[in-house]
Amino acid sequence: MAILGFADDWSTERVMKATGGYLRVITTTIAPEDFAQQVEDAMNTKQNPGPNNVLVFLPSKAGSGASTVALNVCGALANKCGRSTILIEADLHSGPAGMYLNLNPRHSVVDALRESHQLESCWKDLITPVQNFAILPAFTSQGQVTQASPWAYRRLLTFTRLRYEHVIFDLPEVVNHATEAIVSSAKTVFVVCTPEVPSLMLARKRCAALIGRGVPEDRLKIVLNRYSKAGPQPSAVADILGYPIAQLIPNDYKSLWEANLRRSLVAYKSAAGRAYEAFARVLSGARESTNRPGWKLFRKLSAASF
Repeated sequence: MAILGFADDWSTERVMKATGGYLRVITTTIAPEDFAQQVEDAMNTKQNPGPNNVLVFLPSKAGSGASTVALNVCGALANKCGRSTILIEADLHSGPAGMYLNLNPRHSVVDALRESHQLESCWKDLITPVQNFAILPAFTSQGQVTQASPWAYRRLLTFTRLRYEHVIFDLPEVVNHATEAIVSSAKTVFVVCTPEVPSLMLARKRCAALIGRGVPEDRLKIVLNRYSKAGPQPSAVADILGYPIAQLIPNDYKSLWEANLRRSLVAYKSAAGRAYEAFARVLSGARESTNRPGWKLFRKLSAASF
């Protein structure tokens, strides 16, 4: 619990010692907007309650494939690792999961944010079950988009992190005042980029912006999507980024195209599917089956991860 105190003439050190915890001192004369900011800052400073199981995926630039990575990693965590998992599309203006999987959801993340004060009573109606996991999509056929508050996101975070083993957020490339609550609470924030130089340079920019939003540098990881052996070496990419690469996802356009036609997740026997499964096993801490075809390759590709 964050503690805020109001006074103009007390001994801050004495009160902090008495409370035995964090204390933010506010003068008795303060504008309402400044008070709201002080409350939010105090909440962000405190550790969030519940398991440390929130993972965030966001792109360095639009089109980097972060949504595809988030969706397929979520599916692999559920289908291959047996973990209870939910994908929350927090990009209120996009959210392609419903299109990828041919879903027709009745409710969206906007509804969940609007009802964040009473999620226990309506949660089963809000989510869309998919195979062994759940999706809270960005929008329904009505497509209504509203601006959510940081408090609504925080309530959604608190509820889901206690209900699922893995909570995965798919975010747009730019974090705003509201979604800052998500990235500041995440166990890891994965910035997804491709080997092209503009994407790599923007990945550095995204990481700097996230640090500016209060994300500790050691929680930032890079996912190099659409990797090809014919392209630059991962070590050279890491030098450009200034951050280690957590996972390589191979350039497997054919498998992604076929998955989109089937309106399903990428086949696990494909190169991309094996990479998603390998990534999921690292995230879940599940034991690897080293006898599987191609597994040694992805262990080698992921040697720099975690």
